[in-house]
Order: sequence, then structure tokens, then C-alpha cells
Amino acid sequence: MGHLSAQNDSLQWHASPNPFQSDVNIQMDSLNSDTISQVVLYNIQGQVIDTLFQQLVWTGQLTFTYTGSQLNDGVYILSARVNQKAYSLKLIKNGSIGLSELSKNESSIYPNPAQNEIFVEFDPEVLKNLKLTDLRGSVIWEKDKVSSPLRIDMSYLRAGSYLLHFSGDQGLSISRITKL
Repeated sequence: MGHLSAQNDSLQWHASPNPFQSDVNIQMDSLNSDTISQVVLYNIQGQVIDTLFQQLVWTGQLTFTYTGSQLNDGVYILSARVNQKAYSLKLIKNGSIGLSELSKNESSIYPNPAQNEIFVEFDPEVLKNLKLTDLRGSVIWEKDKVSSPLRIDMSYLRAGSYLLHFSGDQGLSISRITKL
């Protein structure tokens, strides 16, 4: 499973596994005494889903588990306000690594793991957009109106895990790709 982290100034925080199926572990490390004014989970539309903490002071390591079994599959943003600075992590709730009607059976990715390139085959009537992101959610490559089969050059990427997002009229599906 993935491990997502962010670092800024004296604060470092991690979420694992990410994508998660039920529970996600959050760890915040601080070199200083820090004050959390709030930690809030938002859906991708920016609506508040849950408030995890308010007004907490800590030094060192803070670890907690968020039970997301009640959440729908999708993308969420965990936002923390620490010492008047905003921090955020992108979390992916993915009970089946695929959402809605787009299924892994409608696409093929090979080779995976890959060294320099991957090929993606899919039904172009179903798929409208293809996007490659790192585990932090930063978009590396995106293409609308894609045709099959599609070759994606990965030679310039570092070794590691990436997410390939398939989207269409029927929903979203996410597949993990490994670059050797």
C-alpha cells in the first residue's frame, strides 16, 4: 500500500495506507510545540465530511487512525491548521480500486511494473480522460479524448508508484502503476 507524506517547516505528516480501504493511519511529527486549531476531512467538492480535532497542543509525535469505512470511494482532502499555517494531504478511499461502472476488465495496462513505457488498452466509447499522478496527487500527464491503444512514456520518471486515473461518463477507476 502507498504512503503519502508532506513536509513544511518543522512539521511533517504521513498517511498510510493511501489509497485506503477502511482505516487510514495519520502521523504528525513536530520539532516544536505546536497548536492544531483544527483537522478537517473534506470531500473533493470542498464539503466538510468530519472534524477530527480542534484546539490541540502537542510536541513530538501525534498518531491517530481515522476509520473511513462509512465513506464512499473517492478523493478526500485532510486539512490541518497548525500554528496558523494550513497543511493538506490528499487521501483516496478505494474499497475496490475502481469506482462506478468503469472496471479493470474494460482496460489493460502492460507491462506493469514498467521500465520506460506502458501501454494502455481500453474501450474509447467508455473512457474520456486519462491522467497519471504521483501518490501525492500531483498531475504528471493528462490527456482528453484518448484513443486505444495508448503508449505512455515513463522513462523520465523516478522509480516508484504512480496512479493512473481513468474517467468517463460512467465514473472513475484508478490503477496503480510501478516504475522500476
